[in-house]
Order: sequence, then C-alpha cells, then structure tokens
Amino acid sequence: MIDVVRPVLNRARRTWEAKLPEIDWAALRRAKPQPKPTEFSGDDFGRMLAEVRQHWKGMIDFARRCCARLARLFFSFDDLDVSDLANARAKLRECKGTDDHVIPLIAGGAALISTRFGRAGSAKLKTVWFREKHLPGPGGKVMFKSPTYGGLGI
Repeated sequence: MIDVVRPVLNRARRTWEAKLPEIDWAALRRAKPQPKPTEFSGDDFGRMLAEVRQHWKGMIDFARRCCARLARLFFSFDDLDVSDLANARAKLRECKGTDDHVIPLIAGGAALISTRFGRAGSAKLKTVWFREKHLPGPGGKVMFKSPTYGGLGI
C-alpha cells in the first residue's frame, strides 16, 4: 500500500505544490509480511472438521466442495434451484466485481442443500444453514436458529 500512496503524495508536493506533512514511511512498513493462508491437506481438514461445532460442519464441507467464500454461502432460497439434483445450482451474489455467479452443485453438495432446504423453509429461516437445538422439557420442542456472517458462534 505504501508503494502506491508514496509516489502520489510526492508528486502532489512537487507538481501541485501541495502542503502535506512529512511521513515516516519506515515506521509504517510492516516488520514482516502477512502470513499466507493455511492450506489444509485431507488429514488436516478432517482433524479441523472434527473440532468444529456440529452445526458448522455442513457449511464448511459445502464451502470446501464448491470453493466458495464464507460470505457467499448465506444465499437465500430464491438463489437455489434444487428441484433436480442432477442439475442443481446456486447463485452466489455480489462476488468479486459485484457480479452474481451461478455455480452447479455437485452431487454431495446438492443433496446436502436439498435436505436442508425443506427443513429451513418450514422453519421460516432465511438461509439453509441452521442450528437445530432441542429444548428440554415436555414435548421435546426443536428450535432452529440461522447463523449470520457476523454471528458465527451460535
């Protein structure tokens, strides 16, 4: 970022005679580069998935199969077409460049979404991802709660 901003500010000082404060660029540089994202091997992924709460496993597995970012997985029911599992599709909204992308759902992902689609729809949720919570007491009520992108710890 510094390598982009510094030439612009220097040009503003020279060409346009802008009155800008002196900046200590060395103090703004990072001591070391940011770490690269972790890439999981099959065994690493299995161990990580074993430590995740149960209601997140389906979403994480779906993201891995479809190579979708977490923020794109909160699609609405209108963005899903699972009527024919062989041709199931999901629309990922506002991807890079603010475009929508339609992706085909592979067999395992289509079956997972199809199974959750009916239950989440009957519970009047906004997405197919939910936590199923069995309430104590007589009647054994079941409560469904949807996660949000900002509230991952439900």
